Amino acid sequence: MVKINNVVPFLPIVLCCFFLACNKDQISLAEYKSLLAREENGLVKRQDIGPVGAEVRYLPWELLVAGEYGIDSVPDEIKGQYYGAQYYNLRIKIDEPGNADITNYRVEPEEFKLQERLYYLSFLMGQDIKLVCCSDTLRPVLYHFEQSYNIADFRSFMVAFEVSDQHRECDRTFILDTPALGVGPLKFLFRKQAIRNINTKKILR
Repeated sequence: MVKINNVVPFLPIVLCCFFLACNKDQISLAEYKSLLAREENGLVKRQDIGPVGAEVRYLPWELLVAGEYGIDSVPDEIKGQYYGAQYYNLRIKIDEPGNADITNYRVEPEEFKLQERLYYLSFLMGQDIKLVCCSDTLRPVLYHFEQSYNIADFRSFMVAFEVSDQHRECDRTFILDTPALGVGPLKFLFRKQAIRNINTKKILR
């Protein structure tokens, strides 16, 4: 049996190591965003095929909660609503002269054709997106086309999928298969370990 007197002198060192281990996973919001943005961390995936450039970013629910409600005193019911889904940001860029983007790419320059494309992007393209996880194919429970009004050189979409605890233990493949781009299905693989790594981080309050 270890005597108490022999343990007490080392107690401050043990406690210090414990708190350092906990604190290394607590980072500022700026550091959190920086980790997400680094491609080597496996949470940003890109593909370029001809003039079409597509990028998918994994968005932890903690980041969305912080952006919507701040990082202090978020009700547990709100956290629960966000926790039940996984979120991704899809960005599409068209590298062609003449201010082309996905709203007019491969579309005849007629007003009703352009309106059809906008309607498709706003309401229908979510049907051409899926997440393959474990052996399941998940369809979006949230799809939102963000109207940027030419502020950025890409068009952005928010996509969310309802996931179970089992799904969280698998790699995920985000698939975009839209006729608007004419390049066939685009697949973006997110490794479970990369997602697990960022999910261990906590935003400092």
